[in-house]
Amino acid sequence: MALLSNNEGVLAGYAELEAGTSFALAQITTAGVLDTTFNSSGSMPGTNATLIGEGCSGNAIALDANGNYLLAGVAVLSGSPQYALARYTSAGVLDSSFNQTGFVTTPINLTSEAFALTVQPNGQIVLGGFSIVNGVSNFCVARYNADSSLDTEFNASGAMPGTVTTPVGASAKIYGIALDANGAIVAAGTADSAFALARYTPAGVLDITFNSEGNFPGTVETVIGSNDQINAIALQSNGAIVVAGSTTNDAGTWFAIARYNSNGTLDTTFNSGGAMPGVATVAIGSYASAQAVTIDSSGNIVVGGTSDNNAILARFTTSGVLDTTFGSAGSGYVSFPNTSVAPDIYGLTDINIADQAGIQYSKLDLANAIMNSDINANAGIVDTKLATIQTPGTVLNAATTATASNVAGAIVARDALGNFSAGTITADVAGDVAGSASNNVLKAGDTMSGSLVLPAGSASNPSLQFTGNTNVGLSASSNGLTLSTNGRGAVSIDVNGAVTIATPEDSEVGLTLNGGGAALTGNVSVSENLTFNTGSATLNAVGSPQGSLVKLFWGTGNSGLNSSVTINYSAAGFSNAPQIYLTSTNGTVASLGANSVTTTSALVLSGSSLNVPFSYLAVGV
Repeated sequence: MALLSNNEGVLAGYAELEAGTSFALAQITTAGVLDTTFNSSGSMPGTNATLIGEGCSGNAIALDANGNYLLAGVAVLSGSPQYALARYTSAGVLDSSFNQTGFVTTPINLTSEAFALTVQPNGQIVLGGFSIVNGVSNFCVARYNADSSLDTEFNASGAMPGTVTTPVGASAKIYGIALDANGAIVAAGTADSAFALARYTPAGVLDITFNSEGNFPGTVETVIGSNDQINAIALQSNGAIVVAGSTTNDAGTWFAIARYNSNGTLDTTFNSGGAMPGVATVAIGSYASAQAVTIDSSGNIVVGGTSDNNAILARFTTSGVLDTTFGSAGSGYVSFPNTSVAPDIYGLTDINIADQAGIQYSKLDLANAIMNSDINANAGIVDTKLATIQTPGTVLNAATTATASNVAGAIVARDALGNFSAGTITADVAGDVAGSASNNVLKAGDTMSGSLVLPAGSASNPSLQFTGNTNVGLSASSNGLTLSTNGRGAVSIDVNGAVTIATPEDSEVGLTLNGGGAALTGNVSVSENLTFNTGSATLNAVGSPQGSLVKLFWGTGNSGLNSSVTINYSAAGFSNAPQIYLTSTNGTVASLGANSVTTTSALVLSGSSLNVPFSYLAVGV
């Protein structure tokens, strides 16, 4: 089975037609009926059957990135079973652009059959199964390009490029296949009546670093009982390999789950207190077999299969023991009985198990479990309350009931298809804000009350940064405040309120007085060039009425005043017109007091004594 984004399911298998068995597909809505828009023009809308050769059977299904359905299995041509692969469009019809017929068959040695299928991120399709060579069944992997052709770069130096066969042991067959984070192909099944695995590099050759210390590097066998077989495989986020299947002993056939390290060795921390660390076995009835496995968001291992006439869903903790919070009466599993036909679970797709949530149905009791599939008004759900929604520091809602259609602003709402979803949560920030801002939301138009507490930061990495160039913002240290631009401390204010302007680059002006002038209080020292505009420079409140000199320093590169400028100091309170001095770089001191100087302002005229480099201009008594 494959699950679509709208929670509809696509089932794959075979159908017995008069001409022979055929590939078969059916699409089921979330209400549990055939979706008649699937192959709507076919003889039975909602289904499709394809006869390939003298007969065929679909054993595995997957969706590609374009929403097409890929079906893999076996087809018999001229009496020879062969790998078979078909592609259907999302509308449910054969895709004629795939090998012009919609399907492709590949004879690999005398007999071959595919049981497993996966799609690589680049669109290439990997099949796993078996191939018989000299009367012996071997692991067999084939890789196809998206256009249906064999990828001859896969095992390019092998006997049949595009395929690889591996003699793992007697009756070796692959029933599950997965891709690890490095693109390697991990195949799982049975050989010598034992659990068997093999790993192939992305180039299609046996990876001898896998179980490198074993008798046959690149493969691994684990004997649990008798007739041991892996039927499904899932990879954990840390690279560990989880497999599920069955084992037989004197008491019957049991569920069997095993976990291997990414290097191929058995992980003995898994069910470490069991009779065989690395392996967990469970007796459910007289016959039980695990057929499907997946890892939920909490790292638990969820297994589906069959026991006698029941379908079984079980959950194991990450440590490899049955999760007693799941299932009936602390058993760790749920049974779905049917006395006439045995409903077997062979596939689990996109499931989401919540720790404290439940669905109860008239014939279905999934204690502490929600499956990410069908929830709607006709599903016969007794209680639609969802479990507490709690993100530490953000939202705590005791219980939210979604009994109607989606409501704007609801924390949890249900859409027209009956799917539950979380709404967007926004809130004003009130009170103090400390630490990470990720737990607080301030949207446009909101007002923050309280204080905003930030770390000190540095000039090169301010704690408060603004949109613009890199590292533009404010930082604080030792009761001082620094305004930085592009990672450089430009202006700082110390604990006493003194303002310091950093020395600019040689090509820049340190301080410009224009646009109406600048008011300077007290003694002012400028270490680099000071530029007056052609209007006036205001020197208000320079000190007491008879205070000390106000010195304005220029660098030696200043060529002097080449135009007139008015200097205002009306707030200085001079009772007499102050003197204005100009000290040139050659040591000459020129008194400018005769040039329109009053108690409130002075007009400094250009002239030979001004239009020369000077050290400073001074105003005072």
